[in-house]
Amino acid sequence: KDQHPNTFLIKHNLDINKLQKCEIFLEQCYEIDLSPQELSNLLEGELKEENTFLQFLGSNFDFKSLSEYNNYNYLSYEDVNIFFEDGIELKFDKLNNKINIKQNISGAKVFFIEGKLKNVKVEYIGLGVQDSNSRKKIAKDFPINETGLTGCISFINIEIENIDLKASNSTCEDTINFINTTGLINNIKIDNSLSDALDVDFSKIKINNINIDSANNDCVDFSYGHYEINKLNLSNCGDKALSVGEKSKLFLNSINTNSALIGVASKDSSVVELDKVNFNQVGICLSAYKKKQEFNGGIIKVNKMKCNYLTNKTTFDKYSLIKELNKL
Repeated sequence: KDQHPNTFLIKHNLDINKLQKCEIFLEQCYEIDLSPQELSNLLEGELKEENTFLQFLGSNFDFKSLSEYNNYNYLSYEDVNIFFEDGIELKFDKLNNKINIKQNISGAKVFFIEGKLKNVKVEYIGLGVQDSNSRKKIAKDFPINETGLTGCISFINIEIENIDLKASNSTCEDTINFINTTGLINNIKIDNSLSDALDVDFSKIKINNINIDSANNDCVDFSYGHYEINKLNLSNCGDKALSVGEKSKLFLNSINTNSALIGVASKDSSVVELDKVNFNQVGICLSAYKKKQEFNGGIIKVNKMKCNYLTNKTTFDKYSLIKELNKL
């Protein structure tokens, strides 16, 4: 309140089913309506009004209105609702507890909302984009659609347990996007992403293994949450291999990265703790910084790191800290 008096909070009032804009300490709240673009910006922590900053508190969004769009189809799997656009083909293999998703129109999206998804394998095959220079023309509704969603597959307000995800050739801003999700994921494997591969917001998730190859932007992006990861294997990341932002905490046992501009970035009041780190052909191995005015810097603590860097081993600003415990 003292340092950033022009910051306002956005909350979801369950009683009236409306978003409200409030002063700090939730004083003087009033209803607001957000466009799909503004909703997307709010999720990414980048919504602004004139000289003010707006921050979402992280409680449930009401996405029920998404079903009102005529171009969405609906199916259910166990107690989870699935909405999908034309151009998405869904097949359920209940014998093997598997959901197969095929994208037949570039940029077509599917989202799982509410309920619990347990002991399920989800495999997604995208259409792919042959000409990256004309991707905005090729990809349908790139980067967001009328719902404000950026993921080819999105999991929203959902509880997960022992699920496995496999995705390839996505044509969306994010291949897989988790929003306000809790639980455990066994394995995530993503290949050939048009932009970001994995984007996780407002969630509390444990993940055993993540394997990602070839993302034109970030391979993994975590924000506004608490995350525990066992193993990360990332290669050919167009920008950052692992990005952690907006007051998140991430604990990572092991990361192997081959080819990225930045290995691990911690920004905007986030804390990243790493045990075993191995970087090869990375521009900057570790970077910590303050990006947004309403936050502080980033913190990275690393135990053992092997760093084959091209530009710098570490970079950090005056608001941030990088601490290497056992230098090799």
